[in-house]
Amino acid sequence: LELHSIPCINSSASLEVCRDKARSLQVLAAAGVPIPRTVVVGREAPLQSCLPRIGSPPWILKLSVGTQGTGVARVDSVASLRTMVDLLRGLGERVLVQQFVAEAKGTDVRVLVVGGQAVAAMQRRAKGDEIRSNLHLGGTSEGIALTPTMTRVAEKAAKAVGLDVAGVDL
Repeated sequence: LELHSIPCINSSASLEVCRDKARSLQVLAAAGVPIPRTVVVGREAPLQSCLPRIGSPPWILKLSVGTQGTGVARVDSVASLRTMVDLLRGLGERVLVQQFVAEAKGTDVRVLVVGGQAVAAMQRRAKGDEIRSNLHLGGTSEGIALTPTMTRVAEKAAKAVGLDVAGVDL
């Protein structure tokens, strides 16, 4: 659409950054947005040398590309992590391993940013023992008041990746 001079809300460049979780985390970290400790395990990265950087299990394993919670799993042991990483690397996937944020307890906050301004927030809760709070997976949500911290982080994140309209997960 951009090539045909059709106005777009978000640029293709910003969407490309957001679709690649590894790249978006790099951009967010460089902009000073707080992110979970994360390592990218590609074809050559020795998994064992990455573990000290992300702490002890459990971990969150993510595919570098995915939406709506697809390609996200909790991993509870080094043996399971090694098996999952080997499987995904064998399929040519780039894998992210993140620290597990236990205090989140299956919840997160999504902040809607429009035109650089945080305008609304909702807290999402995962269903049962699910770790992903995505609504289409049975999660629930409720509107909550924006705090100054939510506002600052969400606006900074949207600006860093170049989105005019964004749903920023905290």
